Amino acid sequence: MPSSRKKGTSKKKAVPDASVSPLARAGFLSRLTFHWMNELIMFGRHTRLDVEHIPALCEEDDCRWLSQEILRGWEHQLKLVKEGRQKQPSLWKPLLYAIRKPLLSSAVLCFIRSLTKIGEAVLLGYIIRFFQRPSAEHLEGYLWALGLSLAVLLHVIFHHLYSFPAMRMGFQARTGLIALLYRKALTLPASTATGSGQIVNLISNDVQCFDNASAMANYIWVGPVELIIVAVFLYKDLGWSAFIGVVAVLLLIPLHSAFARRFSYLRALTAKFRDDRIRSTGDLLSGIELIKLSAWEVPLEKRVNEQRDREMKMLFRAAWMKAFNVGLYFVLPGEHCWRGIL
Repeated sequence: MPSSRKKGTSKKKAVPDASVSPLARAGFLSRLTFHWMNELIMFGRHTRLDVEHIPALCEEDDCRWLSQEILRGWEHQLKLVKEGRQKQPSLWKPLLYAIRKPLLSSAVLCFIRSLTKIGEAVLLGYIIRFFQRPSAEHLEGYLWALGLSLAVLLHVIFHHLYSFPAMRMGFQARTGLIALLYRKALTLPASTATGSGQIVNLISNDVQCFDNASAMANYIWVGPVELIIVAVFLYKDLGWSAFIGVVAVLLLIPLHSAFARRFSYLRALTAKFRDDRIRSTGDLLSGIELIKLSAWEVPLEKRVNEQRDREMKMLFRAAWMKAFNVGLYFVLPGEHCWRGIL
C-alpha cells in the first residue's frame, strides 16, 4: 500500500505579524523571560529573514515620535526663558522626559540588582560562619546554601532585566538627538559657519556617548546607596577598620574626576581634528578634477594624512587613559578589601 506520508515535507512556520511590535503586545511574563522574541527567532530558524519579516518598532522607539517629544519639550523650555521664568533652556529636561519609561524601569531594576549582589556576599558570610561552628545543624547549612543559590539566580535574572531598558534608554536618547540634528541641518543656511564635518562628527561620535553611558547612568545614585549599605554590613563584622576601605574608595572620586576632565579635553581635541579632516576630505573630493588638473594631489594628500595623524594621536592617548582606568576598576576593589582586613 502506498504510504500516506509524503517525503521531504516539513511544517512551515507561520509568518510573524510585522505590523505590530511584539514588545508592545507582550505581557508581564513574556517581558520577564524575553519570550516575545521567540516567534521571530523560531521563524528565522527555518526561513531566511528579509526586511519585511522584521517587526515594527514600539512607538517610543520610533525616531519621529522621539524627536517630536524632545522638540516639544525644547520649545517649552524656550517659552519659559522668554517669559522670564528660567534663565537658560535645558535640553536635559525634555530628553529625560522623552525616555522616562526605560529610565524609571532601569532605575528600579538596577537597585534590585544591587540588593541581590549585596545579598550574595551576606549569605556567603553566613555560610562561612556555619562551617566555623562544628555543632551547627546541617539543615541550617542547607538553608544558607539554598538562599545563596537563589540570590545568584536572582542576580543573573535582574542583571539581564536591567540591561535591556538601560541600553534601550541610551538608544532612544541617541536616536532622538540624531533626528533633531538631521532636522536642524536641513534648515541651516548655506552661509552658516557650521561645516558638514562638524555635523557628521556630532552624529557619528558625540551622540554615541549616550549608548556608552546608559548602562552605568543609574550608578550615579545607586552607587552611594550601595556604598552605605555595604559599609553598615562591614562595620558589623570588622568594626571601625571597615571604614578604611570605604575612605579609600571615596578618595578615588577626585582621581576619577580628573580622568573625566582629561577625557573631555581629549574628546574636544579629537572632535576638532576629525572635523578638520572630514572638511578637507570633502573639499578634496568635491574639487578632484581641478586638483588633478593642477597636480595638487600630493600636497593635499600629505595635508589630510597630517590631520589624520593628529587625530590618531589623540585617540591613542584616550585609549591609554581608558585602559589605565579600566585596570584601576579591576585592581582597586581587591586592594581595598585587603586594607579592610589588615
